[in-house]
Amino acid sequence: MWSAVQYRRLGKQVERDWNRRHNGKEFAEDADANVDVEAGNRVKSPRTASSPSTLRSVSDSRTSTERFDHSSDQTPIGEKEHQGSNQGDRVSEKSSTADGSRSDNDNEKILVELEGESDPLDPCNWSLRSRSINIAVLSFLIFAQGWAGAADSMANESISKEFHVSAVAENLSQSMYLFGIGSGCLIVGPLSETVGRNPTYLVSSLCYMFFVLGSALVHKFGGQVVCRYFVGLFASATLGINGASVGDQFRAVKRSFVFPVIAWANVAAPMMAPVAGGWITSDPKLGWRWCEWITLIISAAAFIVAFLFLPETYLPVLLDWKAKHLRRVTGDDRYQSKHAEIPSLAKRVKQVLPMSVTFCTTEPVIVVLGAFLVLLYILMYSFLSGFEYIFKKR
Repeated sequence: MWSAVQYRRLGKQVERDWNRRHNGKEFAEDADANVDVEAGNRVKSPRTASSPSTLRSVSDSRTSTERFDHSSDQTPIGEKEHQGSNQGDRVSEKSSTADGSRSDNDNEKILVELEGESDPLDPCNWSLRSRSINIAVLSFLIFAQGWAGAADSMANESISKEFHVSAVAENLSQSMYLFGIGSGCLIVGPLSETVGRNPTYLVSSLCYMFFVLGSALVHKFGGQVVCRYFVGLFASATLGINGASVGDQFRAVKRSFVFPVIAWANVAAPMMAPVAGGWITSDPKLGWRWCEWITLIISAAAFIVAFLFLPETYLPVLLDWKAKHLRRVTGDDRYQSKHAEIPSLAKRVKQVLPMSVTFCTTEPVIVVLGAFLVLLYILMYSFLSGFEYIFKKR
């Protein structure tokens, strides 16, 4: 919703700016025409101004503007012919325009770019208040989807009894959640850079809630495992590209103050969810399914807040919006953005998928950090699964 409002506001702003520049250009042309008419009257009014010197001055006044406009034509004739013969084989030097775009020739595209470093279209130039609200909304969304990973960790015994499987087999539901996150992170990066951050967050969150609902209503162990995998798969969008959203809105120095907030949201949910899940499971009137219902309620609240207040922050997409509005306002299809030239999603995914193998085989730093993160996840979720065995009275 907010991204749609953002799109319309940008369109109105582009239209206002274009009308202001267009009207100002017409006013300047009218003023120049009036000056030319007055100058011509002043020259022609004296009857005695028919001497050769006077005629030469009038001719010079008429052609001075043409000589100024075509000063580039003072190239020797041989060089002109050489340049004209090679015009189709070279790219002319780009010139900046007033709307932040760059054009080559009349027949070539006009590249839409930022109008300087202080362009309000750049999310890094938004007010600190609006960016802080965006980070708060994003943190709420991260918290809600991180909650799903550990909400039913204390209900392992109850679920295994209802589905008639062992407690060890029931741990597969949490494992599939993590496997879904790992497999989804390979796709959500290229996806968010193709369609934008906002659609990736919202569509994946909506699909995520459907599978949380399925986890609450399922009556077979296989169905629960499948639902838990897709819960992790669609939660990976929020958990995988939140750092990119921070990078969209904050420059390098200020990011170090924002990343701890995002990290807190990632850690707080798995820390608090088992406590609430233990209370819910221990109540015979509620049962383990209410762990999923509570997860769905929190996720729905986060989705509504994100749907209403989370804007688009990926700058290439914003420039693509601006190019679309310029084409609509001017009727000129030459306005294009660099984002329109990117490869398709399938090609981008094909390029990204081998990178994980390449990095793990060629970059020791990534191997060490990745192994450390794997160890942390193993310890955290093993502790959640083993909490019942360690501390429960038998």
